Amino acid sequence: MASYSSRQPYNPRRSSSRHRESISSYGSSRPDNASNMLDDNDHEMYSGAASEVIPSSISSFHHHHHQGNYRSPRLSYSTANQLDSGLELTESGRGRNVNIDADYEETPSRSSSVETDRLNFRYFTTEEIENAQGVSTMENAENSEAPIDYDTNWNSYQDDYTDYYGRRGSLVDKATRSTQGSPNADYGSMDAASSTHLLYDTDYHSDVQSSLSGREYQPGTLKTEVKHHDEVFPSHPALLHYQRFYIAEEDLVVGIAGYSTSRKKLFAYYMVCILTAGLGYLLLRWLPRYRVKMMGNPSPLGKSDWCIVETEFGELEIIDINRQWYNQPLSTYLSKNFKDHDPEGKPTEEAVLEPFEDPEIDSDPLIPVLISFEYRYMKLYYSPVEDMFKVSSNWIDERWCDLESSKGGLSEDFYKLRRTIFGENVINIRDKSNSQLLLDEVLHPFYVFQVFSIVLWLLDDYYYYAFCIFMISIVSIVQTLIETRQTMKRLKDISRFTCSVRVCRNEFWKEVSSEDLVPGDIFEVSDPSISLLPCDSILLSGDCIVNESMLTGESVPVSKVALTQNVASDLEFEFSRPKFSQTLAKSFLYSGTKVIRSRKASADEASIALVVKTGFNTTKGALVRSMLFPKPTGFKFYEDSFRYIGVMTIIAAIGFIFSTINFIKLGLGPKIIILRALDLITIVVPPALPATLTIGTSFALSRLRQKQIFCISPTRVNVGGKLDVMCFDKTGTLTEDGLDVLGIHMPVPLPDRKSSVFCPIISSNLELLKTASFELLGESLEALSHEKAAGNRAINLFASMLNCHSLKSVDGELIGDPLDNKMFEFTNWIMTEDERNEQLLEFYSHYDVPDGLTPSLISPESSHNDHFILIKEFEFVSHLRRMAVITQAVGSSNALMAYVKGAPEVIEKICNPETLPEDYEELLHHYTHNGFRVIACAGKTLNASPSRNDLRFVKDLKREDCETELEFLGFIVFENKLKPSTKASLKQLSDANLRCIMCTGDNVLTAISVARECCLVDPESAVYLPVFVDGPNDEGSPFVWEEVDNPDLQLDPVTLEPLSPDQSSHFCLAVTGDVFKYILTELKDQDMLIEKMLMKGNIFTRMSPDEKHELVEQLKKLDYTVGFCGDGANDCGALKAADVGISLSEAEASVAAPFTSRLFEISCVLDVIKEGRASLVTSFSCFQFMSLYSAIQFVSVSILYKRGTNLGDFQFLYIDMFLILPIAIFMSWSKPFPILCQKRPTANLISPKILIPLMGDIAILLIFQVIVWNICQDTDWYLKPIPGNDDAVKSTDNTALFAFANFQYILAAIVLTVGPPYREPATKNVPFIVNIVCAFLISALLLLIPQESSLGDLMDLTYTSWSFKLILVAMAAVNYAVLQFGHTVWFVALSKLYKKFFGRKTSKKAFKRLKMELEHSGHV
Repeated sequence: MASYSSRQPYNPRRSSSRHRESISSYGSSRPDNASNMLDDNDHEMYSGAASEVIPSSISSFHHHHHQGNYRSPRLSYSTANQLDSGLELTESGRGRNVNIDADYEETPSRSSSVETDRLNFRYFTTEEIENAQGVSTMENAENSEAPIDYDTNWNSYQDDYTDYYGRRGSLVDKATRSTQGSPNADYGSMDAASSTHLLYDTDYHSDVQSSLSGREYQPGTLKTEVKHHDEVFPSHPALLHYQRFYIAEEDLVVGIAGYSTSRKKLFAYYMVCILTAGLGYLLLRWLPRYRVKMMGNPSPLGKSDWCIVETEFGELEIIDINRQWYNQPLSTYLSKNFKDHDPEGKPTEEAVLEPFEDPEIDSDPLIPVLISFEYRYMKLYYSPVEDMFKVSSNWIDERWCDLESSKGGLSEDFYKLRRTIFGENVINIRDKSNSQLLLDEVLHPFYVFQVFSIVLWLLDDYYYYAFCIFMISIVSIVQTLIETRQTMKRLKDISRFTCSVRVCRNEFWKEVSSEDLVPGDIFEVSDPSISLLPCDSILLSGDCIVNESMLTGESVPVSKVALTQNVASDLEFEFSRPKFSQTLAKSFLYSGTKVIRSRKASADEASIALVVKTGFNTTKGALVRSMLFPKPTGFKFYEDSFRYIGVMTIIAAIGFIFSTINFIKLGLGPKIIILRALDLITIVVPPALPATLTIGTSFALSRLRQKQIFCISPTRVNVGGKLDVMCFDKTGTLTEDGLDVLGIHMPVPLPDRKSSVFCPIISSNLELLKTASFELLGESLEALSHEKAAGNRAINLFASMLNCHSLKSVDGELIGDPLDNKMFEFTNWIMTEDERNEQLLEFYSHYDVPDGLTPSLISPESSHNDHFILIKEFEFVSHLRRMAVITQAVGSSNALMAYVKGAPEVIEKICNPETLPEDYEELLHHYTHNGFRVIACAGKTLNASPSRNDLRFVKDLKREDCETELEFLGFIVFENKLKPSTKASLKQLSDANLRCIMCTGDNVLTAISVARECCLVDPESAVYLPVFVDGPNDEGSPFVWEEVDNPDLQLDPVTLEPLSPDQSSHFCLAVTGDVFKYILTELKDQDMLIEKMLMKGNIFTRMSPDEKHELVEQLKKLDYTVGFCGDGANDCGALKAADVGISLSEAEASVAAPFTSRLFEISCVLDVIKEGRASLVTSFSCFQFMSLYSAIQFVSVSILYKRGTNLGDFQFLYIDMFLILPIAIFMSWSKPFPILCQKRPTANLISPKILIPLMGDIAILLIFQVIVWNICQDTDWYLKPIPGNDDAVKSTDNTALFAFANFQYILAAIVLTVGPPYREPATKNVPFIVNIVCAFLISALLLLIPQESSLGDLMDLTYTSWSFKLILVAMAAVNYAVLQFGHTVWFVALSKLYKKFFGRKTSKKAFKRLKMELEHSGHV
């Protein structure tokens, strides 16, 4: 192991071990012709198409640690340096002095500003988190010296663009050796267990007994208390006080610190709570980090009574640590680590065969006491070897690597042991009781302030007002509780599933509940009672078809095949990888997926599967957990709103002080002084303020639901109003899901020449069959005439379309890839897999079919002697980009044929060159350049066995035997049409100056063609794409940027500027996935290149799911507010990473996105943006209105306080209930403006554009109130207030200010009701107009009420003259005019003036600065 001092410092972007020389070789075999324009496709089967085959997306999305391939560091960089110096980390022991050669692998922690900016720890310091030792939920065996990048959740360039899957057979030997020595050893028997450790190890107990200094000891009675920790773990002292934990599935960094309870501190804490009448409890509940310090002392993790767990967003929980007797090896619940690795990060043969063994540290000690705690439904177990808590979600039994051993099932003893560790196999979301929910709601600071206000009003005899506010609060709380209950019920219904399963225990089959399944169990998949898979498992025998839409969003069912021994040998390596290989994914069954069909391996052998993950450890469990614990939205508006409330609180405190001083001068009693001064706080910070912020969002959500757009994260609605860039998937998003066969092209021989050319397009199967002849199947082309050669190719091309697919027949319905389905529909034949079919039975009677294969019959709809029996399928493999089948023709010809189809670039290389048409490249370029999907077909005749009817040899045929020396048969051309709303929607987004990006797995030329067709890029602008060259150029780059229509036009590979001054500066980039990853890893130091690529790249093609995710993250690093719209599994990561993710899917996987549209058109993006902008503006308007309402009432009350009086109870009630509340609701009713404007609404509440008008409004309103107050004092009928008497508030001051303030509330609402360009004009908001008119009339009528009347007495009104009433109305009109003039002229001018002298000269957002630089350089 390399010394720690040799490690490299942290770099924010992860470096890759992929060298440029390998990139050179990657492109060296490319001919200098049109194929240079066709990038290699590592993810698709078809050229020019995003294949909808699921396995590659499954393997990236579903694997439990799909979010990256970096495991959290064993030891941080700075810690390692201290260890090199032999220093302890802290005097308190918050580190451990470990031998440098110990079992720790160091990887530098993130320390750059790019990474630490996102850390918002409050209990921990950033330095502590950076320096902490840590683990991750993904314990891969990769020994890359590249640092961990918590924000990068994709593999290295080397991982995705090299053939990494080649190691075989290493683990089998180990698994086999573990069972040797006992010929009858059973996988699930206690004999097998005894070869390692018994349930109670006698030798170990004797060691422990001797260490207990002669105390009486009985096996199984050892105490588990913390005080015995050092006795039961003598070789592994607990020293670490805290650690870092990385939850890869959620890209979340967590800090864990241990604490032991202090009786003295705990007593002091209870006394504080009691003596402060619960106030101390409330404060410490809201500030848990201080409660922690008052309850316990820091303690080593292994010796702690409880621990605190804090996320990077400052969310802190206090969790008890459990200790129970266990006495089993560590490897029974935590995976071992590898010591040695090859250059590609895979374990070497020695490492796999012999897990690392340190002579001083036992890597797999016996664990007498199991120490654990549960956090967010994840069980974390203490590892004394590493002195940290780890998860067991990726644990694997080494014996699973031996296929035969794994089929034996578990014994009851092993079952009980694993049940202890893994618990019930059920995703059970724990319900909080109504009392708990009520307590959590009531103790929220908002409701505590409500309670404080109600108590204050009751003490001040405001009974009616207090009662109304109390009822509103009760209704709000009950509504919240009901919504919470309903949400949790829906989530529980989605999550919880149980069924009966047949499981093998103690070598006997029995029926148990799926809740009883544990890893290592064998259960029967072919059991008819299983409709949904109850756990993550691996298919060991038989085959099945499953629908994984619940997890991926893809509606295309997936075929699963039994695990082979070769793949089983690599299980331990597979589980240590960041994502499963496609080979394992084809055998992996995910919990929650629907079983469409399951077939037995044979009549005597059921289809069985091995349980590998249960409960919340499954992929479904991880998905549910991400729904339960979403990341908080750090939207600036919400952050600023609470800052503003804080400022208002300070103003209220100042008012409290001045009012108190004034009341003392007036000689009022202490009770009145305290109550009225405190009442001022409830006026300045109205209790309804936080609630009004959500009104606009609620209306927006309601309108979106009416448009079939649903949202699971309401806070994202306002974020949608700030979108700067929108990324779109292509297939199924911009274009139609369904594909149509445009036609086929087959080669026809040229007269008197050996070469051939493509025939004109054939658009129907009947036209193709005109020249086809079944008798010519299997004949050699060389022996045929020109006419018969054409017939031979025609029937072979037709046969390839009939057979070369992955379709399955279930209840008479074809299930599989839509592209395959369309291709097969073109033939008008039918397919059946019913073994009772007469033709299949006849085939079985004449041919010897190998065991384990299930032939399918393909025949014409009408009776016909000629048909095909599909015998064997070689599935599509992403890096091969092709699939193959073996089929037996029956009838006129009995030829045994092999057919292959795939990407034309790949098929070209495996065909005999003589069979390729002369215009191969020309025709391919034509179709891909014009946006069509193209697949190529090839085939050959297989040499039959000596006995033509013996097909058993087919089972042993290798893939390479079928995919060499092929005869090219032709092209199948598919068209993928734009959706009806695509072009118009993109034009609206473009007109609104909102950047649009295409992010697809499609071929680059197809993507460019579609982008031009839908006007995502200007059809007239130049588009440059990367083309690999034979060797690095002068700048060291292995590729050049060429214009798609004129390769002679190129860009500088470093600056991405045109090389020739004659080239247009108006261009964009089409970036392929391999180049995107290469630039971010190999050229990571070239910041200008990366930024320019992100700024000019409008088309990103051949993007894997992880690369789509990374593109979103990279755009967010440029301070873009990013939206992503897509469907299916390939988009789930990007949908979750985006600020606003919009899923066009009905599947439950749409929970990965905040928004889900049931109308599968991108027009939903326009609706989300419009509603987001309207909601954001509404939130600002409501916030400003509530601020002005507080200011108006604060001014009125402050003036009255100066005279020792106040507003009346019913006056307060009228203002709040009949004026403010209806206005606040109905001013939010406005719909969004139908046209998107270029300027986005501000999200900055603390900005001159908001604060200057707000302060100006308050000043104007104050001046007019003071003027009215002074006027009323100069009248003959002026009635002076009586100081201090709350029951007698009648006075001219009271009546004048109350009446005029009523008009001011209404005027403020009118002025602040914003219309275009974000909302419809206020005149279209009929409820608001009606409310304003009614409020104005009622407020005017209050002036006319005689003071002697009962209503006048109730409202505490006094006499005012008609002239004064007219003055009030006139003053209100003037006040409105001044406010309106201020908003249109004064405040706008002041804002511009402020910006000119004090404003920031450059934008805070990086992309805006870069855009300005590009504009200045002429590259827009």
